[in-house]
Amino acid sequence: RRSFERPPVSGSSYDPPHRPASTTYDRPSSSFDRPPPSSYPASAAPDPISGKNTILIVSISKMDFPVNVDVLHQVFSKYGTVLKIVTFTQRGEFKALVQFQATEQAVAAQVALDGRDIYTGCNTLHIHMSTHKSLNVQCNNDKMRDYFNPNLPSVDPAEHQGEPRGMLGDMPSRRFSSPDASRGRRPAEYPPPSSSMYPSAPFGGPPPPPYRRDDSRDRGPRRSRDRRSRSRDRDVGADRSTVLICSNLDPHYLKVHSLFTLFGCFGDVLRVKVMFRKPETALVQFVDERHAQSARDHVDGLVLCHKKLRVDFSKHLTVVMPRPDADQFEIQNTRDYTNTPYHRYRKRPLSEVVPVTTLLHISGIPVSMQLQPGDTAASSRLLNMFADFGAIKKFHPIAKQPKMVLLEMGTVEEAFDAMIALDNYTFNDGRIRVSFSKSYR
Repeated sequence: RRSFERPPVSGSSYDPPHRPASTTYDRPSSSFDRPPPSSYPASAAPDPISGKNTILIVSISKMDFPVNVDVLHQVFSKYGTVLKIVTFTQRGEFKALVQFQATEQAVAAQVALDGRDIYTGCNTLHIHMSTHKSLNVQCNNDKMRDYFNPNLPSVDPAEHQGEPRGMLGDMPSRRFSSPDASRGRRPAEYPPPSSSMYPSAPFGGPPPPPYRRDDSRDRGPRRSRDRRSRSRDRDVGADRSTVLICSNLDPHYLKVHSLFTLFGCFGDVLRVKVMFRKPETALVQFVDERHAQSARDHVDGLVLCHKKLRVDFSKHLTVVMPRPDADQFEIQNTRDYTNTPYHRYRKRPLSEVVPVTTLLHISGIPVSMQLQPGDTAASSRLLNMFADFGAIKKFHPIAKQPKMVLLEMGTVEEAFDAMIALDNYTFNDGRIRVSFSKSYR
């Protein structure tokens, strides 16, 4: 089986990741000891006269999309150094405590953000000064985080004791759940974020998927084959997500950008993550559930490298980007494609999706690569580029469209090889796009 790396593309930062064979990765410390005080930035004490504080209490109303510590950190870190964040649910309302390094930073964040929406028309922030002097963070996860103590465990010790434990005395720690969950609203009843691809968001980036309850931990692809089979037989609308989990990959062949190219043929991909402990498994996040459904329908069961790919909806709500202090494998094998110009369906409907086939459509061919009058197909420089990846059965220039040709490879794998290597390949006078085609018309 030939393994290849994608040729460099001008203006692109998507170099195929490589994990050195000699590299070892240390597991995070499970110690509950906090670092010495000197490891924290000097923090201003609360001002007893003005009533100002370094800690803000944040409530979120009209919560149509999920929020975790990463979202809050992205929003509040624009106004100063965020030390700690703790989230909780109180009387059915999602709240958070955000601790800054200095009082003036907390004041600036309150003035700038109070009453604003995280996403347009929803997730409205209501911010007040807290009376707490400090936050006690027991672990680092999606619900709480100490940004200056990365060695905390990911599980709250209170969960192992079988009883709730108040992190702040008067505010119990609870599993974050939807305010509507208690009223019996099914996850599938939540509408898609917007009819547009990316709803306008003042803090940048697309919103996460519509809020749905997720009681799962990181269980890998599936706990059993029987469960996977049942998941395929049930109503897909009952447990859909924008994140797909793909297993039985060949980790030497399907690297991160290869997965982006493959799944991107059937929907617009936002993020891709190859699992550290299971490199034959990956998570792929899409723009919305329709794009994820399209990709699942077309990739599940596809055979590449003599391995049958298994694709299903993940219990994860989003693919979380690694922190700067994460191990190198995770950093190199998690990519964010939110702002890539290579999405295929920004302006095209999903109805134009074509299943995997040996027939490729090449468009955007620059003048330097086009057939000139009197040239034969055998003399085509473009044909010779694709011939490096397998036998070419047919080469069909499109009449009156010199920037387009149809090209049929010998096998599906050869067609996919060529697509990974040459899609968005940049020449001095242009860039080509490669996609699957339905027919010679």
